[in-house]
This record gives sequence, C-alpha cells and structure tokens, in this order.
Amino acid sequence: MATIKLAFFKADTRYGTLVSKIISKWTKSPYSHVELIIDKDIVLNYKPEIKDLLDTTYAIAYGGNLIESNFNYIQFTSSSNYNGVRMTYHKVNDSKYDYLELNIDHIEWVIDFFYEIRFSRYDNIGILGFVLPFKDRTDRWFCSESCSNALKITGFKPMWLLEPSSISPGKLYTMVKRHIEGNKDGAKN
Repeated sequence: MATIKLAFFKADTRYGTLVSKIISKWTKSPYSHVELIIDKDIVLNYKPEIKDLLDTTYAIAYGGNLIESNFNYIQFTSSSNYNGVRMTYHKVNDSKYDYLELNIDHIEWVIDFFYEIRFSRYDNIGILGFVLPFKDRTDRWFCSESCSNALKITGFKPMWLLEPSSISPGKLYTMVKRHIEGNKDGAKN
C-alpha cells in the first residue's frame, strides 16, 4: 500500500485562466483541473526510464531552473495547456491546489497506466461528456478522466460502477473526500 495525492487546481486563484474559470462555473465546482501526485522516489525506483520522459517546462518555469531536489513529487495528468498526457515534477503549492491523500494498493499500476498513455492527446471533445452524451475515445484523455481511470484500475471502490469519462475534477474531489471521511483507517480502498 502506498500514498498518492490528488491535486485539485483552484480556478478562482490568481493562477486561474479564463478557461479554468469557465470549467469551474460549468461544473459548479471550485476545481477546474486535477493531477495525480506520487512521491518522486517511488516512481523513479519503480520505473527509472520515466526520468527521461519528464516534462521539465513546468519545473523550470516554477523555480527558474531545474533543481531536482526542489521537487519531491511527480505529477501525472492530461492537460489542454500541453495538449495531452504529461508527467512532470510537482512542488506542493497550497495556494494553487487543494490536496487529498489516498492510500492505494498497486501504485505500480498507476505508474504503468500513465506510462502507457504518455503520448496520448488531450480530449477536447470528451470533456463535454460531463454534461453531454459524447462517445468516449480511448486514445485521448482529459485530466479527471485519466486520474479517475488510474484509481479505477487499482480497485478504488467508489469508481467501480462509474465511467471515468463522466467525472469532472469537482465530482472526483467530492467522491474521494467522502471516501476519506468514511474510512477511519487512512482512506484505504
């Protein structure tokens, strides 16, 4: 069992863009984006080749230059800003994100899942599936869809009967938060 974090981007902060504020308003949630965060050492010890695939653009913009020791986590998500699935360094930022922690089995399955979809494009049409009945594409992903699917393959019970393509960042936050509050043993599956 290992701990992951889900980082929910707060659209109403100074970091929020017009698009993130529209998504937030449309889904009636303070969140417009989600990232799955795993301790850097766990990721790189399990799959060292990921280090060569990390998108360092975010890390360099965040700190001016890339000093790996400044970043304790690797984030996995799909983003319209980067036109698809990406893996990059993450530094905790409470003013930009709300974090939820989950203990999950098979963390290696999460890493493998994102490794397998690493070149997938962003699902610009699929994101409308929050409110409209669009057919899901398996070759494209949006943020909460990729994170929800990663949780589903680990056996995360709240995901068992749901389609990841129908889950917005706000809905995912609510599901995970309720799960954590309902489990006094550390949010175990």
